[in-house]
Amino acid sequence: MAKRRTRSQQKRWQRGGIVGGILGALVCLMLCIFGLNPDLAAQIAGGGELSEAIAELYGGGQLSPQPLFPESSGDSSEPQPGGQFELHMIDVGQGLSVLLRSPEGACALIDAGERGAEEVICPYLRELGITGLDVVIATHMHADHIGGMDEVIREFGGKRVIMPDTPKAITPTTKSYTDLLAAISDKGCRITLAKPGAQYQLGSAVLTVLGPAKDYDDLNNTSVVTRVSFGDSAFLITGDAEEISEQDMLDSRRVQPAQVLIAGHHGSSTSSSADFLAAVKPSYVGISCGEDNSYGHPHREALQRFQKIGATVLRTDLSGTVVFYTDGAALGAQVERG
Repeated sequence: MAKRRTRSQQKRWQRGGIVGGILGALVCLMLCIFGLNPDLAAQIAGGGELSEAIAELYGGGQLSPQPLFPESSGDSSEPQPGGQFELHMIDVGQGLSVLLRSPEGACALIDAGERGAEEVICPYLRELGITGLDVVIATHMHADHIGGMDEVIREFGGKRVIMPDTPKAITPTTKSYTDLLAAISDKGCRITLAKPGAQYQLGSAVLTVLGPAKDYDDLNNTSVVTRVSFGDSAFLITGDAEEISEQDMLDSRRVQPAQVLIAGHHGSSTSSSADFLAAVKPSYVGISCGEDNSYGHPHREALQRFQKIGATVLRTDLSGTVVFYTDGAALGAQVERG
């Protein structure tokens, strides 16, 4: 985030759709969008850091909601599995959106694709009978992961919104990001910063944050990485985390096997390293990517690594939406087409 608004920085804000014209208009807009109190608005006008202005959204540190299970998973109060747990890798084209649903109906949404993906996601959730979200996770601030999230939050809310602690130097001022913050503020939500080792209950499943394990100067590696366990089954969703983030998670010794891996960075060659795959040991690899996308995802090198470990690969560009389901022991998958 910018430390002090220069003329060039103001131009960037205008391109992001936040300000238009004079400083006074900026203050008024901040009051409207972020629900800031007058003291914070005055602080912006005086040249204060924007991070201080949106601190209220992040719960002011100690005010931020605390994890249900702060660190280790040895708590006897952890829920016991029963029924069927589902992971829906929703086909949003060249982006990512993953729905998690417990047997009790507790739901989490991880990412929401590019802007316009809400036109796919919202009807999909309604068709499943979902009226609210217990957890919303924005893995990182790239538009193909948060572009549709503002509209999803406006309709379905989010009892807990988890986001990475993005360094100021690489925090975007894009419209996708500021629209997301505005939606969170308008719904009266607070942001919980992702903390490795933190655990959250999702019905009878447990969601554990594995990354980002360190601070990074690249948005992909700031991705919130989550492992969801249900009985003897587990799912790993890595956002756009690349090899350096994967290695740091391995070094932290928090990476455990998971039957389903949602491949990092849409199946890019810079993610899903051999060492990471050896630790995760997935039976299935899900890849969310757009048909004939300009990035060439998934990359041949990654596909070869998945083949080498004997994993079954399911892709949204070929199969549409993919649903993985488990009763805590047996695991299955259903595809939309193909």
